[in-house]
Amino acid sequence: MCLKKQIFNFLDALNYKGTYIIRVSRFAAYSSGLESTDGTYRMKYSFTAANNNETEPNDSFATAMPLTANQKVTGFLAQNDTLDYYSITIPSRQKIQIKCTAMLYTWIKIYDEDFSLIKTVEGSYGTSESKPQVLTYEAELAAGTYYIKPSAGTNFNASYGNYILSWAPVDTSNTSSNTNTSSNSNTSGNTNTSSSSNTNKSTMIYSPKKTTIRKVQGKSKSIKITIKKPTSKITGYQVQYATNSKFSRGKIKSTRQTTITIKKLKAKKKYYVRVRTYRKVSGKTYYSSWSKAKSIKTKK
Repeated sequence: MCLKKQIFNFLDALNYKGTYIIRVSRFAAYSSGLESTDGTYRMKYSFTAANNNETEPNDSFATAMPLTANQKVTGFLAQNDTLDYYSITIPSRQKIQIKCTAMLYTWIKIYDEDFSLIKTVEGSYGTSESKPQVLTYEAELAAGTYYIKPSAGTNFNASYGNYILSWAPVDTSNTSSNTNTSSNSNTSGNTNTSSSSNTNKSTMIYSPKKTTIRKVQGKSKSIKITIKKPTSKITGYQVQYATNSKFSRGKIKSTRQTTITIKKLKAKKKYYVRVRTYRKVSGKTYYSSWSKAKSIKTKK
């Protein structure tokens, strides 16, 4: 009998304390390359604390950890915890900077209070504890609650690790900018450490307030929709209608009035409708999130 010694090292990252089960099973002889799959084995394990101070669980909008201005939190993304959520509250319109120093390949996403995505800032492959990367995002935001979601990338060499997240108001008294810029740079010296940065700057984010459907009426092969006028400044409305609640293959009509009639529909057919606001600024169009959908049946 010929015996071969094989050593297997497994490195995993788990973000929750508790009891885990390790299962050991033997390979078939044809796949293991051993003349016999019978034998003994020894196992040992060790762990290193992640030293994160985030409040778990924080893996959804509902459980987002509140983060105050200038507060720094150390988070940890693992194989069983690939994303975190944080909520920030801005008391008045102001320019802020979100900063994330990542020790893993990651990206951060910023959402408004309606859970609509505002921006995604993606990191670079190869980011690790020895090669951290700084992700920053600057924007002028209206008063309200916003959410920040760091999530782990798919780079198997660094799919888990720590990050340091913070946000703070930006002093704009001496500086101004009317351009959108982004940069991605890597620097290295004579040591084994290096760093990189990915900055995304924006001078203004216009997030128009969402609205609701005040009334919807079924007419002869048509639908009449009355929209609630929001208090904030907008350019107009978009009405989406479809024959299914998922709005697949739905059509959109734009209007600047709070009342719109959609014609040339099928008779005695059930339709779903929803509405959102939009605002045009400097050639760009900004949309609110969609309102709650309502259904109505057309008449003959």
